[in-house]
Amino acid sequence: MDEEVKTKRRGMEVDRISKMPDEVVCHIMSFLPIEEAVNTSILSKRWKYLFASLTNLHFDYSSFSKTLNKGRRRRSSRSSSNIISFISLVDRVLFLRISSSIHSFYVNFREAIDLFRVTAWINTALLRNVQEIDLLVCLRESSVLPGDLCTSKTLVVLKLKFDPVPSLHGLDLVTMFNVPAKVCLPSLKHLHLDNVTFADDNSIARLISSCPVLEDLTLYCDWDNICKLSISSCSLKRFTMRTCHFYAVFDEILVNAPSLVYLDYADYLPVSCSLTNLDSLVEARIRFENLRDNNACITQFFKGISHVQTLKLSLLAMKAIQMCPCPLPVLGKLTHLEIDVDKQTVLPYLLERCSNLEYLVFNGVGPVRGLVYSGDWNPPDVVPSCLLFHLKEIKIDFSWWEKELEFVKYCLQNARFLMKLTIHAHADEVDQLKIAKQLLMLPKGTRECQVIII
Repeated sequence: MDEEVKTKRRGMEVDRISKMPDEVVCHIMSFLPIEEAVNTSILSKRWKYLFASLTNLHFDYSSFSKTLNKGRRRRSSRSSSNIISFISLVDRVLFLRISSSIHSFYVNFREAIDLFRVTAWINTALLRNVQEIDLLVCLRESSVLPGDLCTSKTLVVLKLKFDPVPSLHGLDLVTMFNVPAKVCLPSLKHLHLDNVTFADDNSIARLISSCPVLEDLTLYCDWDNICKLSISSCSLKRFTMRTCHFYAVFDEILVNAPSLVYLDYADYLPVSCSLTNLDSLVEARIRFENLRDNNACITQFFKGISHVQTLKLSLLAMKAIQMCPCPLPVLGKLTHLEIDVDKQTVLPYLLERCSNLEYLVFNGVGPVRGLVYSGDWNPPDVVPSCLLFHLKEIKIDFSWWEKELEFVKYCLQNARFLMKLTIHAHADEVDQLKIAKQLLMLPKGTRECQVIII
């Protein structure tokens, strides 16, 4: 009797799967690694091409290679057979599709590959009305990306990253983004370009202006052919910019983005800049890669982001402020400030410009990541208004220098609304106890202030 029940149950389970519509089976298969989904084709005639209807195609060579290497005596993620098998897998899944659309196409392949193969993959995905393309590949030679990428009506996400070939590090390979005369990307919202270059100023300006709903832009580029970088977009909300070649510097940057809420700038400071209509800016991270003798640009840069609410400044950005003789604009909306410092001389001046500051974070960059002051702490003649009326919390890297203690003492005495002081002490438990005792002896502007030592 028990055997009959088990047999019936097994039969019911088989029937349950076989009676499922293809759409449901494909949905179940979508939770499998792509190589396992393809392997289901051997189960029966019905399953032979079901994998070709998957809409989310994610190919990761690292996980694929680990799967193939299971049980092998010699495990090599770079074996030629693994590479050939992976490329064949991508080809098979893409080229066997007849009419079904693709939602997302993701490839992570950090081995040398030819552009013609990548172009074939991209074009096939575009023909299937793909909405998301995310490629991380290593092209074996300097290449030009296909212009068809710029005429997709369905593309919502485009992320392209080109890493150097592992065996060719040191060679100056360039991946050129070929922007045609006519660009039409009506649905594109997210554009990330990593380790690419453009032919001239107009090509990148033409690309951005032809994306009417673009919200997220990341440019990690070689600016060798660019003199004036122009980013103008009414829809742009997030903009991240970094250089990938330290010798390639543009002369001018123009940013006009009235909807921008987040800016991450980690690049060279150009000769001139114009950041306009950034009234909606909420957060900015500024990491200059150089210090030029261009004081006007420094002032214009901070004037452009003067409406920011949260600001993070690198050490070079702080030094740029210190070296600039021109007055820094008032950052009246700024409530959160995080800075890298190794000198205290610019701090009073910066605090004066942040009249409504509530949260202040100091990241040390010294040998032990504490605040390493090169000169005496000279308190300003007038206590900054943010200390007197608004500052609620301070976090500070502390390496137990005398000048650091003077600065902490100044903050505790004058920050009348300070509720919390957190000190990351780079010391053992004994020294932490000494620090705690000294800090507890210091007079405070408010009794409610809590001192925490980590």
